[in-house]
Order: sequence, then structure tokens, then C-alpha cells
Amino acid sequence: MNEFQFYVEEIRKKIGDKKVLNSKDIQIILNMSQSTYYNIKEENEKYKLPKHKKQIFLKKNDEPYIVRKFKLFDVVNFLVDKD
Repeated sequence: MNEFQFYVEEIRKKIGDKKVLNSKDIQIILNMSQSTYYNIKEENEKYKLPKHKKQIFLKKNDEPYIVRKFKLFDVVNFLVDKD
């Protein structure tokens, strides 16, 4: 089993068979607290996170609500490159 397959299996054990992950899933996979995750976003240190797509929705009071989606393939590549 190579490193790529190892990470895919570890992620599946933690969060199940998802192909698109949300920010909570990323926090679980990277063993990161919620405050650390939001500090990374606030300080614009996006190199510490896997490649992702960002969608912005407007709430009823016209405040932006940001949803980040991470592809499983990108997350595994991030973990392999990190080591």
C-alpha cells in the first residue's frame, strides 16, 4: 500500500465515504482545533490548508456566509506533500 492509499483509508475511517469535504471534516483530518482553523483563515495563511473552492452566500441580513469545499483528492495530495 502506498502513501496515497494509506491516507485515503485513514480519511474514510474518520469521516466515511465522502468525496467533497467541508471545513469541519478538514479540522478532523488535520487534527486541528476550530480556533486554529479560523486563525489560519483570518491571517490569510491558506498554504496551511488543502486547495479548496469558496462559495459566498448572502444571509437574510445581507451578511456574507462563506462555505469552503475540499475535494478528497486534493486533501490526500496535501497530506502526501506535507510529509
